[in-house]
Amino acid sequence: MSVEGLRACQEEVDATAAPKGREAALERCFLTIDQRLAQLKREQQQRQAPPEVPQGPAPPTAEERYVFCLFHQQELQEAERQRQRALAPWLLRSGAPDPMAPEVAAARQAYEQALAELDRLIPEPMRGGLPLEPDAIRVFSRCDRADFG
Repeated sequence: MSVEGLRACQEEVDATAAPKGREAALERCFLTIDQRLAQLKREQQQRQAPPEVPQGPAPPTAEERYVFCLFHQQELQEAERQRQRALAPWLLRSGAPDPMAPEVAAARQAYEQALAELDRLIPEPMRGGLPLEPDAIRVFSRCDRADFG
């Protein structure tokens, strides 16, 4: 047992044990004190250690985003045309008296699918902080180098 453990047991027993049970309490303390002190040290070190920040992949550079745009431009433009075609029926039917009517649900689903396709084609890291609708869709449909910083 360590000197530190001996002192800790004496302090613990002095604070808690009755005079008659002092020896038995010291013996019980001696059996586990070094393990308990080691556990306390580990806990203190964990509390003092700065939290580890997970390092994910670096966000794409402006140049990488621009190249991505050029590579996917035609596909993105087609998906945007699909979204535009789905938007009109959805807007027309969204004011229907029964929002749960099959034609309203079908129009909403068609629009949401078109939007989900654009969301898939322009992943969050490539948007450079822009919201998908309308900013990222506009930027990635044009692929103007100035838009990519």
